[in-house]
Amino acid sequence: MPDPIKHTGDNFLILRQTAQGRAGVMRLSRRLVGREAAAFPAFTLVYSRPEQFADYLAKRLILSTRLARLAHYFVFLCHPTGRLHVAGAHAQHGTGIAGAIDRDPQGRVVYSGYDAAHVRLGSYYCDGQAVNQAWYRYLEGVLRASGNPVGAIRQLLPVNCELINIMTMFEATTDQTDALSNRVFGQLESALHAAMRNLIMPATPATLAEFGPALQRFSAGLPRLLAVMLKRVARARLREITQEPRKEQMQAAAGPRMFASESAMLRALIDQVEQPNSGLWRELSQSQNRADNDIRDELEDVRLAQEELAALGA
Repeated sequence: MPDPIKHTGDNFLILRQTAQGRAGVMRLSRRLVGREAAAFPAFTLVYSRPEQFADYLAKRLILSTRLARLAHYFVFLCHPTGRLHVAGAHAQHGTGIAGAIDRDPQGRVVYSGYDAAHVRLGSYYCDGQAVNQAWYRYLEGVLRASGNPVGAIRQLLPVNCELINIMTMFEATTDQTDALSNRVFGQLESALHAAMRNLIMPATPATLAEFGPALQRFSAGLPRLLAVMLKRVARARLREITQEPRKEQMQAAAGPRMFASESAMLRALIDQVEQPNSGLWRELSQSQNRADNDIRDELEDVRLAQEELAALGA
């Protein structure tokens, strides 16, 4: 499965060069890690063949889990009064090429062209703000309360800034898919949000020694839970299409596409989740081996971020 992050030293670069909403995200990223570190490389990852679907599905589950971990790091470090919740996309870098939207003789919508598809399921919010924004504003408050200028955020809170920048990347980065694949996933994702609000750690331990193991247990189980939830909403959507065939969405034959029809994509998703030796579960198994190391590194960053805040009296 292709790596969605370009690593250059200690900096993480967001993958899309042109995008809707890009300016605001770039301004935040530059405040966090500097102009050079926030540069956008001129490439994207493209998913356009059915044999790529397992990788594409696994990637969304894996990065959704990493985003969930980052949201919980915010809760541990910043102690917000509100609870985390999941809702629609907060930011997006990529843009697609809108093709014609027609109807076939059966009355079904037929897309052409491609979209910029988010690589995660849902955005995390707290106290009415996207978590990456809430985290940044918390840091601004800490600086003001300690008598330091907000402009010193990168100098005084560099690890916190790196964590927020990585979260901003996961929130907004996109890959290119055919329009049908993105629209169907968008519908499935929307149906998941209410249930994902229950996939939050019920309590956040006060010490890092307690928080680390709890976070690891939470992270290990989340991809499987998300996969099962996706299968359920895919089945529900298939039943809806069976009852009302005109509601099915299609992708035009001209140009690349993973699937010609929504029902074919939904069945492929269900098969990937139900087959124990599918490409999805192979990817998730390999990812879990890597995740243990990732979490150790992330928790070390959380420790350093906690020390930064303590040094400023937070």
